[in-house]
Amino acid sequence: MDTYLQYGDHGLSGRGMPYSISGTAELLQRAWIRLIVKRGSFSLDPTLGSDLYKLKRTGTAQLEQAALACVQQALYPIKALTVEGIQCSYDSQADRLTIQLELRVGQDYETLEVRL
Repeated sequence: MDTYLQYGDHGLSGRGMPYSISGTAELLQRAWIRLIVKRGSFSLDPTLGSDLYKLKRTGTAQLEQAALACVQQALYPIKALTVEGIQCSYDSQADRLTIQLELRVGQDYETLEVRL
């Protein structure tokens, strides 16, 4: 079980209290955290995170191949998730990379979006 995160803080229930998540929601949140954290930036676990922030904002095919390698490395410890597909888009005006992942969790498929 984990505490639900929303907008960089604990998500709150209608009563203003943090609440717990489990199952698929917890796995997706853990994946999202591992993808947005810069690998090596958390001193208690230097292997936590991804190298997505290092990706050069270049052609889509090369970007998707490099992003897939980073995503697979970051999500490797979460054995219950399998990366089934990836799409990258880069907004040069906002200097923002958006990565959409299709993940398999058991027999189900889930979509996770990461913006860097």
